[in-house]
Amino acid sequence: MATAPLADPGARLVAAIVDWLVLGLATVPVILLGVAARQASEALAVAVFVAGYCAVFIALPARWAARAGASGPGKRLMKLHVVGVDGRDIGFRRGVLRTIVLILGSLPFYLGWLWMLWDPRRQAWHDKAARSLVVRREAVEATADPAAPTPVALAAPRGHCPVCGFELDADGGCRVCGRRAGQPG
Repeated sequence: MATAPLADPGARLVAAIVDWLVLGLATVPVILLGVAARQASEALAVAVFVAGYCAVFIALPARWAARAGASGPGKRLMKLHVVGVDGRDIGFRRGVLRTIVLILGSLPFYLGWLWMLWDPRRQAWHDKAARSLVVRREAVEATADPAAPTPVALAAPRGHCPVCGFELDADGGCRVCGRRAGQPG
């Protein structure tokens, strides 16, 4: 059974700052290409800027969220991990959705980002939209017996863990914090 406590907002903030600094540096080639394209035409320069910024600010963070380990440089530095509410990786589509809602969540005075401060599962709007959670990576330890047979299929999850909010598996256990249904926090 894996254990992974939810990430605290301070660690998430530091991770976000590092990720945005890296993304800012990644825009330098886009700016240089856009300036060079402007010599040919304004339309080409606009196209280069739009495509470049979409690649840097949407596709790159979505890729970070989608890959196994689900983290950009900031999350790796802070030892955080983005997982679906079922405890699995979120994939590229949900990574794109998460990134787009992350950007939109900053528009109303960062309310979408601040939402995690009072949400019981520490989910910001982008986490809710992508059905994801951010957990501390150093606590993720596989404790299952490697000699035990792997089940082929599990029944549908039955509710959510009262401690971390992840979906419970078929036998009432939480894949993330290891608690069983009815076990005190």
